[in-house]
Amino acid sequence: MPNKLEIINTALLKIGENPIESLTDQSASAILADKLFEPVTRSLQDSYKWEFIATKVEDYPDYFCGALVLKLAEEFCIPLTDNQALMRTLRDLFKDELKQAKLTDLRISGRAPVKNFSLINERY
Repeated sequence: MPNKLEIINTALLKIGENPIESLTDQSASAILADKLFEPVTRSLQDSYKWEFIATKVEDYPDYFCGALVLKLAEEFCIPLTDNQALMRTLRDLFKDELKQAKLTDLRISGRAPVKNFSLINERY
């Protein structure tokens, strides 16, 4: 399981930024990452009833980390690169990754996904 700094550095690399050594660096990337990591992580955790949170697993599973990395990259993109096209691409990739993460979480938990429900299909 990647740690906080590894997750942040992976997100930075996705937008073409250099990795940081620590969150106490005085670079724009480190300051932004330090401010956004916790709220973005909490928001993603609160967006869905994740099995690993319900079972009090301490580490984030890889499927959650993949979605978190893309969401962080999306959030870092405009302040660090001012590249709106890249941000839109990251948003699309995040949506796909989030959908896969939710399906993986359902499969691991043993809960069956709801199929062929028009409102769900429209939303996701």
